[in-house]
Amino acid sequence: MQSAILVFAIFSTIGLAAQVATPTKSIGGREISLAGGNGTSSDSVGSITTKSIQLQPGQSVQEMLQQWGVEPNSDALSVVYSLNPGIYRLTDASSYTVKLPAVEGFDPSLAAPVRLMVDSALKQSIVERSNKLAVLAASKPGDMRSFLSPAVDALKETSVSITVHPTSSSLLGQVERESNLLSEYSNKASLTDEDKAKIAEINSDLRAKDKALQTDSPDPDVIVRTLAAKDQSEVGLLTICYTPVFLDNGKCNAEFERPSSPTDHRLPVANYHMWAANTLGVRVSEVKRVEVRDTTTIVLVVAQ
Repeated sequence: MQSAILVFAIFSTIGLAAQVATPTKSIGGREISLAGGNGTSSDSVGSITTKSIQLQPGQSVQEMLQQWGVEPNSDALSVVYSLNPGIYRLTDASSYTVKLPAVEGFDPSLAAPVRLMVDSALKQSIVERSNKLAVLAASKPGDMRSFLSPAVDALKETSVSITVHPTSSSLLGQVERESNLLSEYSNKASLTDEDKAKIAEINSDLRAKDKALQTDSPDPDVIVRTLAAKDQSEVGLLTICYTPVFLDNGKCNAEFERPSSPTDHRLPVANYHMWAANTLGVRVSEVKRVEVRDTTTIVLVVAQ
C-alpha cells in the first residue's frame, strides 16, 4: 500500500509540474492557473473572474460552475470555499447566493469549460519534499527511523490527498510547515525528547488532516465562548488566540477575526492550543488543547 502511495505521489508531482500554467491570478486569496488542454492558452487565465449567482432549489454548485465555464474539479471547489466562508455544503434545499469562479463571456457552444489549478507550486513542493523525506527517513538508524517514518508516511498520504481534494490555504500552509519541520528533524544526527514529542504531534495532526480531506468539506467552524469563572457569564472583548500544537511557542501567533463572546472562526482540522487574551495581550484563561475535527463549540474559562 505504501509503495502504491509513493508511486501515485511521484506521478502526481510529474502531473503537477507538467500542468502548471503561467501566468497565475489571485482569486479569493488563492493562486490560480489553468491546466493545459481543452483548447486553453496560457493567457486565458485573464478571463477568469467571479460571479455572484442565485442558486435555485435543487441546483448544485458543480452544475453552475460548468454553466459558467469552469470544470467542477477539486481545485475549483477549493476556490468556491475560499470565496464563500459561510458555505457548508454545495447543494441546498433553498435558494441562496454563492460567489463562483467563472469565465468571462463563456459560450458553451463555442468552448469547453476550463480546468483550474490552485496553489500548484505549493502542492508540488509538498509532494516533492514528502518523497525526499521518505528516502531520508529510511536511511536513518533504527531509533530515529521508528519516530520519523510514521510521520513521513502520514505526510506522503496527505500530500496525495491535497492534489485530489479541496483544500484551504490555511491547511496547505500548515502542511507546508509540518513538512519543513520534518525535514529539520530528519537532518539531525539524533532526536531529543522534545523533538520526538513534536514529531508525534505532527503525525497525529497529518493523519487527522488526511482523513478530513476525504470528505471534500470546508474547514470546520470553531465557536468559542469565554465564560467568567465566578458566575459563568459571557465575557466580551477578548481575543481568541490559537496555534497548532506542533508550532506552539507560547505566543499568540494567530487569532480569531472577531473578539468574544461568542465568536467563531474556520480552522483546518488540526490539534490546537487555544486561549483568551485581553486588550493588552495578557492571557486571561487557561491554555486549552482543542482537537478540531468537525464544527464544535469550545468554552474557555476566564479568571477575573
